Amino acid sequence: MPNKKQVSIAQLKVGIFVTISLLLLAFLILQQSWGIQWFSRKAKVMTFLPDVAGLKEGAPVWLAGIEIGRVRKVAIVPPRSMQGMSPFFVKSPK
Repeated sequence: MPNKKQVSIAQLKVGIFVTISLLLLAFLILQQSWGIQWFSRKAKVMTFLPDVAGLKEGAPVWLAGIEIGRVRKVAIVPPRSMQGMSPFFVKSPK
């Protein structure tokens, strides 16, 4: 018959294992359900467009039918600051 100290150490090990497993499961569920991608590379990209009717902060950004990000900021700039700029993506410095 095992003594009480051995039983309590075994219970402690099982408890720690179950706790870590539940935390890992919760982490994976949140990552999948909220679309959080902690281990993916990110790039800050700007674009200058002549017409952005209906564009709002937080709107999804789609490329070739795949959601690649979200709009973080919408700003109006003077037309002269866009001279010579093409209406395509420009990778901005971080």
